[in-house]
Amino acid sequence: QVAGYKSVEVVVGENGIETPIVFEYDGFTMLPPEHDVSSHDFSQINEGVIKVNTGEKTGSTMDIITKDSYEGDLAVTIKANKVSGGDIQGLVLKFTDGSYAIFNVHIGEKSVQFRPKLWDMTSVWGHERPDGSDNWIEFKNVVTDADRQKFENGGIDLTLVKEDGVLYAFLDGRFIGRQELPEARKNDKVQIGFFSFDTKLNASWNFTITQTLPSLASTVELEKHVPEGATGVEVALDKTEYTLGDIVTLTVTLPAEGYVVSAITVNGQSAIDRFSNGNLTFTAMQAENTVAVTVIAAAFADVNVAVTGKKYDVSGSSIANGTTVTLKGQGGLADVTFTVTDGQITKQNVVQGTYTAQVAGYKSVEVVVGENGIETPIVFEYDGFTMLPPEHDVS
Repeated sequence: QVAGYKSVEVVVGENGIETPIVFEYDGFTMLPPEHDVSSHDFSQINEGVIKVNTGEKTGSTMDIITKDSYEGDLAVTIKANKVSGGDIQGLVLKFTDGSYAIFNVHIGEKSVQFRPKLWDMTSVWGHERPDGSDNWIEFKNVVTDADRQKFENGGIDLTLVKEDGVLYAFLDGRFIGRQELPEARKNDKVQIGFFSFDTKLNASWNFTITQTLPSLASTVELEKHVPEGATGVEVALDKTEYTLGDIVTLTVTLPAEGYVVSAITVNGQSAIDRFSNGNLTFTAMQAENTVAVTVIAAAFADVNVAVTGKKYDVSGSSIANGTTVTLKGQGGLADVTFTVTDGQITKQNVVQGTYTAQVAGYKSVEVVVGENGIETPIVFEYDGFTMLPPEHDVS
C-alpha cells in the first residue's frame, strides 16, 4: 500500500518479491449524482485514457472528477469524439464553494458553452439570470465543418485554460473566447472532471491535465497605406501586444476634408462597415493579427440610380415615391440622404466610396459610389419576419 494509490497484492517467496511493484494512482471518483458507476473502467486512467462501456452496455454517461484539487494556473483537454459519445462532451472545474464551470462543445448546435447547470452541479456564475432564465454563456457558430469532420473521425481537442482568474476556451487549438471568473473564485483550487452523454460501446477519451500553459499572447501588426505627402492623416492602434480575447482599438484621424478611408481589413476580412466615428474595435482572436488601412484622396461623382423594394404582400415595387433613402457612409464618409422620385434617387457631387443603403423596415444593402456613381440598381428586401417562440433552429 501507498497512500493515494490502489493497493497491489504481492507475494514474498524464497527469492523475495520477484516482480516490480507498480502502483496505480487512485485519483478519480464520480461526478454527482454518480451516474452509471459500474460502466466506468479506470484501468488506463493514469495513461490519460477514460474508458466506459467495456462490456455490452451502451447509452450510459461518462462522468468523473479528480479527487485532488489543483492550485494556480492550468490547462485541461479532452479529445471529444463521435465514436465514444454524443454531440455534447466536455469538462468541469469544481471550486471550493461547490460551484462548477461546466464547459462543453455542442457539435449539433455548432457552439461551445458554459452550462448553467448539469445534474446536481450549478454554474460558478449562477445558474439563473435576473429574469429567471437559464444563465448560458455561449460562443455560437464556432464549430466549423472541418471541426465536425475531426469529431467524427478520430476526435477533436476541447481545451480550457485557467490563468489569473480567467478561463480561455479553445477548440482544435483555435481560440474561441474567454470568460472571467467571479472575484471570489479567481484564486480557488479546483478539481477537474470530464463528462459525455450517450456513450457508445467500448467508449474511450484521451485527456490531459497540465500546469504548462499554451501561449495566450496576441500581437497586432498595422499596415498603413496613405497617399504620399498627405498631411493631417494619422492611423494608430491603442497598443501592439495583447492577450487573446482583448479588445483592440484602431483610430484613424483625417483632416476635415480631402481624404477618406477606402478599405480596412482585419486578418484579410473587410471590416470597414464597422468603422465609425474614426474608430474600429475588434477582438484579438489569433496569436498573430494584421490590420490593413487604406486612405485615399476624396473623389466625387453624381448618383442617379433606380431603387425598388420587394415585399411579400405588394405587387411591383413596395418603395413609394417620397420614401427616404440614406446612404450611411463607411470609412469616415458622411451620410447622404435622398428622397425617391420617379423610382430613383439622384444627387450631384457625392463622395466616392462604400456606403450602406438604408430604408426603414428593409434590410440594408451595401453599395459603392464609383466614378460613374452607383452603377447597379438598388433592390431592398422587406424585413418582415422573425421567429416564433421559443425560436427553434434560428440558423
